[in-house]
Amino acid sequence: MKKYNKKCSSRLIALAVSALSFSNLIAFAENSENPEIISGTWCDLNYEIRDHVLTVSGKGKIYTDVWFADFDLPEWDVYSEDIYEIVLEEGVTGAEDFAFSYYPNLEKITIPSSFTALAPFVFYDDPKLTEINGLEHIQEFNFCCLSGTAYIQEHEFVILDDVLYYAEGTNFTIPDGVTEIRPFAFGNCTSSDFIDMEILNPEAEPEEQILNPILQEYEIILPDSVQKIDDFAFAHCATMTNIQIPDSVTEIGEYAFYNCVSLEALTLPESLESLGESAFFNCKNLRNLTVLNPEMQFQKYAFGTCIDWEAPYQICLWYDPDREWNQRLFKNLYAQNPLIFDYMSAALSVEFLGVETYDSVMQNIKTSNFHADQLQRKGILTGYVDSTAQTFAKENHLEFRALNPEIGDANLDGSIDIRDVIFMNRVYVGVESCTAEQLHYADMDGSGKIELTDSMTVLRKLVGLD
Repeated sequence: MKKYNKKCSSRLIALAVSALSFSNLIAFAENSENPEIISGTWCDLNYEIRDHVLTVSGKGKIYTDVWFADFDLPEWDVYSEDIYEIVLEEGVTGAEDFAFSYYPNLEKITIPSSFTALAPFVFYDDPKLTEINGLEHIQEFNFCCLSGTAYIQEHEFVILDDVLYYAEGTNFTIPDGVTEIRPFAFGNCTSSDFIDMEILNPEAEPEEQILNPILQEYEIILPDSVQKIDDFAFAHCATMTNIQIPDSVTEIGEYAFYNCVSLEALTLPESLESLGESAFFNCKNLRNLTVLNPEMQFQKYAFGTCIDWEAPYQICLWYDPDREWNQRLFKNLYAQNPLIFDYMSAALSVEFLGVETYDSVMQNIKTSNFHADQLQRKGILTGYVDSTAQTFAKENHLEFRALNPEIGDANLDGSIDIRDVIFMNRVYVGVESCTAEQLHYADMDGSGKIELTDSMTVLRKLVGLD
């Protein structure tokens, strides 16, 4: 018999129930006046199984205690194969991890208004679950809470009152009419679902084996109706290569695209008023972010800040030189699989793949203290001259590209200075190349090419001769 949960409020009931064996429970059911009725108490709640229907009543939460292979689940779990329907009556406030998972014949569940959050894996792998009544009461959908159900196969998006709460599957075109993307809505579309690992050298010793990631990349398409992207909405979508932010979006929350390491370029529309703290934190391949609103507000670490996972290993090697073999192993893995390593490290550091609620994941990330030597700043921020984007780039030591440069601003960094003269001369002698746009702003005499006369014209202006 499964242990009685240590969180239950009544110790006397716990002792009494834990004294029963599984065979005693079966005997109780067979000797009762109606063998089809099974009833009992779990913590402060009462339950009854009648005609394949489990009814849970009382006030409080359905507690579980799950730790690796040790599952401490409600008493009725031993009858999971015989339960076709679940009715949670008013007063039941929630159910913890795995509370109703692996019910092979469960088809229907009714949720009361007092029940407002779905814990991680709460309905995990219930393949026949097609009907969920009261879903409109749920305000928080946690990791994999509906994975493996017939319901989510038919409804890859859970949308309530034009708010997208939960997404799972392979359809990444969000339906029109959605106005808000809730926290971790795409948390179930993490890269672990879209990466297959291949061992290139299976005959080698484990520390010498080389892993090769086979990525299933995808693009997310947002409708023009979306106005707000909440905190962590797309966190850990590590194989998402592109997302179009429509002109309707006015706000992007904190860590909204945390660890989306496959994004390479993105344009933020003129409608966007604010970019939350660490919105693109650890998007290490996001080389160019274009901002069309010259007054958009940037919060701390909003763009260009990444975790340097190699730094802690360098510190360990400095303290313990004998671990050089471990350093070689790390360098080998990192060189072969930077995407995989970044994803796995970030995931483990915040316990994202563990049985954690999104609130606790957010708290773990936000309270993590990254040392300065573990942070890198890189990327090109493109915006208008004298905009908040130019100010943010300067304050965070990022390269800036101007959307409205002046003639003579050959390197398009928003100002005309000696660096433009040097850049033009380098292009002239052939040691550096330039884009068509750079050529346009460097060609001072309209000859169609960069010559010494162009750089001299700029230099004369800088020293006040023209």
